[in-house]
Amino acid sequence: MMATCACALGCQALSEPPDRRAGSFPAPVPVPPSGGVGPVQPGLPPPIESVVRIPTDTRPPAQAETPPPPITGGTLSVSADGLLAVAADPARDIVSVIELQPLALRGTVALRKGDEPGRVVIDPQGRYAYVGLRRGGEVVMVDLADASEHSRRAVCPTPRGMALDEDRGELWVACADGQLVRLPAERGEVVARMVVEPDLRDVMLRGDQVLVTRFKSAELLTLERDGTLVRRDRPARITGFNFAPRPDGSGDDFQVTMQPHVAWRSTLSADGSVVMLHQTSQEDMVDIDTDPTAGGAAYGGGGFDCGGIVETAVTVIMPDGRSFTASIAGAVMAVDVAYDAQQQRYAIAQAGPPDPDAPRPVVEFTDGAGGTLPGPIMEPQFDAGDLLTMSLHGDELLLARSQDEPAQRECHFSEHVGIDAQASAVAFTPDGRLLVQSREPARLTFPEERMAGLLLSDTSIADTGHDLFHRNVGAGIACASCHAEGGDDGHIWNFSRIGMRRTQAVHVGLEGTEPFHWDGDMQDLETLMEHVMVGRMGGVHQAASRVEGLRHWMFSLTPPPPMVDVDDPAAVRGQELFASKEVGCSECHSGPALTNSKSYYVGTGEPGHMLQVPSLHGIGYRTPFMHTGCAETLRDRFGPACGGGDQHGVTSHLQPNEVDDLVAFLRTL
Repeated sequence: MMATCACALGCQALSEPPDRRAGSFPAPVPVPPSGGVGPVQPGLPPPIESVVRIPTDTRPPAQAETPPPPITGGTLSVSADGLLAVAADPARDIVSVIELQPLALRGTVALRKGDEPGRVVIDPQGRYAYVGLRRGGEVVMVDLADASEHSRRAVCPTPRGMALDEDRGELWVACADGQLVRLPAERGEVVARMVVEPDLRDVMLRGDQVLVTRFKSAELLTLERDGTLVRRDRPARITGFNFAPRPDGSGDDFQVTMQPHVAWRSTLSADGSVVMLHQTSQEDMVDIDTDPTAGGAAYGGGGFDCGGIVETAVTVIMPDGRSFTASIAGAVMAVDVAYDAQQQRYAIAQAGPPDPDAPRPVVEFTDGAGGTLPGPIMEPQFDAGDLLTMSLHGDELLLARSQDEPAQRECHFSEHVGIDAQASAVAFTPDGRLLVQSREPARLTFPEERMAGLLLSDTSIADTGHDLFHRNVGAGIACASCHAEGGDDGHIWNFSRIGMRRTQAVHVGLEGTEPFHWDGDMQDLETLMEHVMVGRMGGVHQAASRVEGLRHWMFSLTPPPPMVDVDDPAAVRGQELFASKEVGCSECHSGPALTNSKSYYVGTGEPGHMLQVPSLHGIGYRTPFMHTGCAETLRDRFGPACGGGDQHGVTSHLQPNEVDDLVAFLRTL
């Protein structure tokens, strides 16, 4: 067990990996701007100059036969008696049933291609497992005795979280389209269907209360069983210091506020508290002018108190609404959390550690005669360990506070257990044994027991594009940190020189929609990678073949299934309005991609500022709307205060029911 420490490009330059013993942190080596006076090295006459040299990753790319889906996490469950585990594999469309004493594969259930199995629930008797099919729109029931598919039942287009009510013999399913579905556990069709709010994630049962989380907004909704909202809780915003240049260039070490987003996984503790693993995103201005060759990374910055523009956090929300929040240093793409009642600790699966074999930027020193001197490699936040464990009880957390009162940032340097693969899910057995699932290779292991893992499939899904998208690029952030599950985090960024910009979704069918970004300032993917992945995220240059690998994977992404059926009468009427010349929506949102890839002034933002026409695929899932996020709902987009008026489609003459029809049609896309 070793302690992790935070370091990002521009924060430290280390000639050796940091000492990760508990309580030990490496001393930073200052890296002055290019052409500046560098540190005096033993045996070298001062002054010396330094610059960061950014190498090119020329390793041959891998490409999976079928592009694997984005990482979602939370695909592992252990039976109440601790004898069995069930692991869903969304990339291979299989469900594995594993015996734990000793570790052995009982059997594998092959699902339909594209089902994308997600959350898993096991009944208390250990007879059946219920698996939500994220793309299949069903719940599959697995007979654990012989590891076979027992039955399938349709629930909603986008099943996400599940919970089993043993007393009433019912299964609850939370859906990304906003539905909360209840059905008999063993057989029978849906008995209740409630529309709550879009973007539902996990569902938990606490007495007579139903607890549901929302993914991008990181909210916890407490409901009565009939769907009545009792309370809405959200992790507190966090304030703290960021060790990075100020946006105005006046210095460093400035205070930032981090807003909660992207609740990857939530689970119940023994005392009824909800443990939410989520991200936080910087609200303050982000300087995108930082020069990576001078040791800076606009999206990182580092520092021992986290320091990136996206960070991992854990919030414990107590039954009375009080909450505790702690930032987790160094964890990128932490997608699953599990609670161990025996030792009162939590484990976090991190899917985005840096690629250990990738080249790193190097600090190069030169003397007055023009000679080049060796310098240290600039390490990312930490280069090993995908599984974090911590205790988050009592005084180790921040003081209780309301969700509206910002908490002071407190970064936890957690114990980590190294494994040699990306962790996608984590669980504890009833007696406190730590179990982790990895995605490539597909494996299950007890990492604390230093024993060989159990291979769940010998089918490789290695894919360079998928890897580049999900791993820590160098400054403590991955593409998927903002583009969660290939979509977006719902955050509104304040960028220097640009202004307020809402994260755009990637899974809309990007092929042929260049240039990219709201301002159309990224001509193609190569430009975007150089300016964003290298210039802002602290990464390295990628060979053309590797860029092509990322292109292939990103262009394969598709949005979630439609929220409304295309045959819905309101949607049919809305489609007619959308396509009409009088309204004019289809003049810009045209073609298979629902965009003509041009830029226009649509009456929003600064007068005359041109914005790229975004694709409307999956638009119903992309709350809030518009480039500044000013519209909380699709209906708000048609209001004069946000949508641009008749410069953005001629809609001012429409009656309220006609706007409703337009919204219904948009939810079919």
